Amino acid sequence: GESRLAAGAADEAIRAAAFAEAAKLFARAFKLDPDNPVVLRGYANSKALEPLTSRLVDIRLKAVEMGPEVGLYRLEAARALIATKEPVIAKAVLMPLARSPHGGEAVDAAQAMVKAIDEAAAGAPGGSGQSAGPETAGPSS
Repeated sequence: GESRLAAGAADEAIRAAAFAEAAKLFARAFKLDPDNPVVLRGYANSKALEPLTSRLVDIRLKAVEMGPEVGLYRLEAARALIATKEPVIAKAVLMPLARSPHGGEAVDAAQAMVKAIDEAAAGAPGGSGQSAGPETAGPSS
């Protein structure tokens, strides 16, 4: 599946076909190993040409749940949450990474995202009105 994503050339038709094929392969892989965060991330990435849905956000969150130590999963989930207007949940996903004493690009990115979330919340009248997080789910074929 990842080779299909990498093959997504500049030609939009070829890229769309490659991503669609990758999505099928990752959906099959999910049936074999539904708790594999690499498979979950690959499936979500294969849907990058489509509108972001709550289902894809849930898949990103499940990848974080299955691989909490992988900063990239947290960053991608937080970006999806921010895009779907869930900054409070995004911040909760980012905080373990943002507080990491190990540093690095992922930590810096998480800290910058938390700062942006806090600044946006400070400028928003009446707070964010966020609710509890969505349930996680895996891809289907």
